[in-house]
Amino acid sequence: MRFCLCLGEFLEVLTWSQLGIQRKACGMLNVNGYYDPLLAMADKAVAEGFLSDVHRNLLLSDEDPERLLDRLSNYSGASVDKRIGPQVR
Repeated sequence: MRFCLCLGEFLEVLTWSQLGIQRKACGMLNVNGYYDPLLAMADKAVAEGFLSDVHRNLLLSDEDPERLLDRLSNYSGASVDKRIGPQVR
């Protein structure tokens, strides 16, 4: 399990998951809603079509550390499509 010291490192590891370099989710301990704006931005990126649901689901968050660790331990990676371009709907 990796614990990141800064947001830049966290986003780098999340990118590794998006690219398939690793098959792990990334967890964010969201104490007192501190990361709510970042999570809302990720949700808006999905709504606007800039981020897929599969990639959004790589970002796990919780206010409870034990629950977050359980979610990370139980995460089973989804197949990630690395192709860029319009999706067929």
